[in-house]
Amino acid sequence: MVCVTVRHGILEFVDDRTATWHDARTSTLVVPSTKLPFFGICLLERGTLIEIKGCQTETGNGSRSTRGRFYIKYGAHRQLLEAVGSYLLVVYVPRPGLPQVARAIVPASLVDELLRGRWYDVDGNWSEQQVAKLA
Repeated sequence: MVCVTVRHGILEFVDDRTATWHDARTSTLVVPSTKLPFFGICLLERGTLIEIKGCQTETGNGSRSTRGRFYIKYGAHRQLLEAVGSYLLVVYVPRPGLPQVARAIVPASLVDELLRGRWYDVDGNWSEQQVAKLA
């Protein structure tokens, strides 16, 4: 998991014993800023559930590299969507300290539109049966 420092007191950590489908909740009203832009919404009310997703700036793809991808699990996404939650999307450089180069808050409803028709089945012993990747 990517370590995210937004501003002290904005997000409260939610451990996996409480919920496996989101990582945090807002502890106060949150508004966009130049360091944390919002897409598709103007503010986050106190208590909004947040799933934190990270991806590298680039990742290997055979003999070449490609843009990183956010890996979204269908079941967790559906729960976040029903709870009117949001994603905190973080792009980082894969080196010591994982420096962040971009981050944004995006409502689950907007992510749902972006992923429509992109879900695929996963074989094996995965916690989810369907996933999607978002570039």
